[in-house]
Amino acid sequence: MISLKIAEKPRNVKMDSKKPDVYRMLALIALQNKDIEKTKKALQEAKALNPNDQELIDGEFQLYFDLAYNYLKGEAAIVDEINKNLESKDKAKFDELMGKRKSLFKSSLPYLEKAHQLKPTDANTKNILKSAYEVLDMKDKLATIK
Repeated sequence: MISLKIAEKPRNVKMDSKKPDVYRMLALIALQNKDIEKTKKALQEAKALNPNDQELIDGEFQLYFDLAYNYLKGEAAIVDEINKNLESKDKAKFDELMGKRKSLFKSSLPYLEKAHQLKPTDANTKNILKSAYEVLDMKDKLATIK
């Protein structure tokens, strides 16, 4: 550096590692491409290097919220069927539909809880999580959501 006249006095300066940024970008790109496994792996690597990065936390929140949402896509159609079935009073059909609805919420519950843990102030996550706890008769956990 001195011979190139870029520096005047030699010294050892440790350069900041760009590794956390690289993993963060990989995670965000994988999330946009809907590659769940690559997203999880990249987020895990990035969080190990930089656990307080807000972009990482937001990306991880988005991942878990999207996973929960994917399970719950068909819930509105089931609710419509349940409402139609109330008029016919077919108990067996009603129980079958409620079982399907509970199954959807049960599948999405770990992702909803993780999303809520990452971003406890998100109103959408709170509302969906409250609905999940209500449908699954988890009154003790419902009371903890504020």
